[in-house]
Amino acid sequence: PVCVGRCASSPQATACGTHGLRSFFARFSNRGPQVRLCAPGVGIISPIPGDRYGVMAGTSMACPVAAGVLARVLALSSQVLHAPRDARRSEAILTLAARCAEDLGMPAAMQGKGLAR
Repeated sequence: PVCVGRCASSPQATACGTHGLRSFFARFSNRGPQVRLCAPGVGIISPIPGDRYGVMAGTSMACPVAAGVLARVLALSSQVLHAPRDARRSEAILTLAARCAEDLGMPAAMQGKGLAR
């Protein structure tokens, strides 16, 4: 198992676990107490050089999914959205994310609060 790397270990970062089809966690997924959410990161269609698309896998695929989900959740919470951009707002965003996550029944060290929803 891959432990959370240096960048995702920062208190300002949100480590993301990677799963495929809700039934398994990828061997390369982040694992550890820093994981806050998980998102799909296996079999993701992504642009590749040459104006083409390919199937990709990695935490670099899961993190944009989680960020997009969080952006949608944030857009629906005007109080947090319009709050001053400070540490309290960051914590409020993480609270929203945790509240909206779907528990997949995996250990917290793998899924955090669950699937970003």
